[in-house]
Amino acid sequence: MKKNLVIIIAGFILLLSILTNPNQDRHKEIVKNKIHSILQSSNLIEINNVSELTGYTVGMILSNALADLTINNLISTNNYICFSTTKITWGLNTKVIGIGAFGNVYLLGETNDLLNIFFKDNFQNRNSTKSEFHTEKERRYSVTKQRLKEIYEAELAYKKANDKFTDNWDSLITFLKEDSLPYIPKTGLLADSMINAGLNQEKAVKHGLINNDTISISQYNYLFGPNYPVDQIRYVPIADTIAEFHLKSTIHTTRSGVKIPRFEAKAHNNTILKNLDPISVIKLNDSLRMNDKYPGLKIGSLIENNSKGNWEN
Repeated sequence: MKKNLVIIIAGFILLLSILTNPNQDRHKEIVKNKIHSILQSSNLIEINNVSELTGYTVGMILSNALADLTINNLISTNNYICFSTTKITWGLNTKVIGIGAFGNVYLLGETNDLLNIFFKDNFQNRNSTKSEFHTEKERRYSVTKQRLKEIYEAELAYKKANDKFTDNWDSLITFLKEDSLPYIPKTGLLADSMINAGLNQEKAVKHGLINNDTISISQYNYLFGPNYPVDQIRYVPIADTIAEFHLKSTIHTTRSGVKIPRFEAKAHNNTILKNLDPISVIKLNDSLRMNDKYPGLKIGSLIENNSKGNWEN
């Protein structure tokens, strides 16, 4: 009887632990609260110009943003059915910093030290960090602008063939690969000796001295060349980042009934500038929003007839 009771109690506890095992959101919430506590009790973040963030509570904005960045880049969880663990991955090292059970998440004693070390390493020496951020930002902006220009050229070709833009990457890439154009490669030129011999372009072609046969060439080959990585056109060209550009299209109808196709391709700064100094990213985004500008790079527009990149305005 006693043995059966022990089994029943053990089974009940096991079932309860399964049902109340904290999910990933709960783990991240606890870590986020801990990060707020660390940031608010330290002097790691210095604001030299409060007017840069006018209209906001500076401390909360930075604290929330840094907490989110830390959680997204460093924190993960493992679910073991009856309990779960919180892990921090920093460089090549991964450490368990918390255990979740019965509806609660308990952070281990070394969590404060690990997070403090991380923030000190990443947010000290601010002048050096700002300079490095600007250099890398400009480099990333440059390659991203180029990719957006290529997307624009691809969309124009698609529109020419279909009378509309597309917001489907698979459709655009298939079009670039499979749709073709007539192309006449110039193999050989009409030399002076041919002219002196009384040959013109037509006769030279007839005698096989010049080849002007029409061939078919793919859209992407025609637009970008044969070695262009057409399957990569959808991705933001930043190393260690797998993120697609946001691609949208619509057809605007004017009051007179004229239909005008429009499209827009864009990437947010949080994607373009991933893993760069988070404070600099936050300030840049906030400055752009305060001036009613998109915090990232985009080309085209859904609300106006504008085919320029937002860096050209």
